[in-house]
Amino acid sequence: MSKWGKCLAALVFGLILAVPSPAQSFRSAQRERTGPLGRIWHYVVTHKEVLAADAVAVSAWSADAASTVYDQHHCVCVETNSLLGQHPSEGALWSYGIGMAAVHVSLNHLIWHYAPDHADRHLLWFEMTPLVGNEVYNVYSNVHAAEIAPLNRQHSSTGASYHDLKIPSQFTLRSQH
Repeated sequence: MSKWGKCLAALVFGLILAVPSPAQSFRSAQRERTGPLGRIWHYVVTHKEVLAADAVAVSAWSADAASTVYDQHHCVCVETNSLLGQHPSEGALWSYGIGMAAVHVSLNHLIWHYAPDHADRHLLWFEMTPLVGNEVYNVYSNVHAAEIAPLNRQHSSTGASYHDLKIPSQFTLRSQH
């Protein structure tokens, strides 16, 4: 199965988990769980959709951070995000990714808990859809940059050094002068 096939399968599985099953609509009072684990289980069962959205946000930002870290070590590239600088450390990249994921998780929970109507809770996917689209593009660009401009090599089709190439991605090539 290709990488994109695995990503699509994970997304479909996450959406299946977000849809409540009919069996959960009718619970007997005898099956109510008590204690701290029961309260945690109750929260998980009643908040599946927002937790799935949180997992999507954390996965998207983690994939972006991981692909950027890989490019910093294996590619003749520089970061174009002005907040991070041209050659950010791994800690800076992961801190930025985790911080942005925390922002999206917070937005998800704010939307979920302050939605005026129960049906309005689904609006959190309007915030998540552009995030996923943007991060898929960023990860694709990072992977593409690593494939066409690895360290200490010349471009196979042109024989030119990599600092002379134009790469359409979020990265730019650093010169080796």
